[in-house]
Amino acid sequence: MNKENIRNSDTLGILIADKRKHLSLTVREVARRSGLTTTTVSRIEQSTVSKPTPDALRALGRVLGIPTVDLFIAAGWMTIPTIKQSLRKSYPHATDEVLREMEAELKYVADKYGLTAENSAPRASQPDSL
Repeated sequence: MNKENIRNSDTLGILIADKRKHLSLTVREVARRSGLTTTTVSRIEQSTVSKPTPDALRALGRVLGIPTVDLFIAAGWMTIPTIKQSLRKSYPHATDEVLREMEAELKYVADKYGLTAENSAPRASQPDSL
């Protein structure tokens, strides 16, 4: 298992275990509801499976109420594009200078409203809209 898979499987295992515990479900109950074995669910939670199958992730997501895309990202099956990649796709003729300026403006607005990647909700003291 390479370093990237270890990091992804740890994130996935924590995500699934935390949600299961939040719902007050046992590993056995999640396994029963998802159609997976108890061993499989346990191994995914303990991060001993580097990349669970898409079907296993869909089944777990359905039982735990976690969007499939979130599980695929946590497992390393999908990646989230960077802001620059998204801007480049939206504005294919923009120069690197323009993209840097757009990124700086987005960072300024995010900082102004107290937004981070982990906390995308505005601070209570800030207006809800721009």
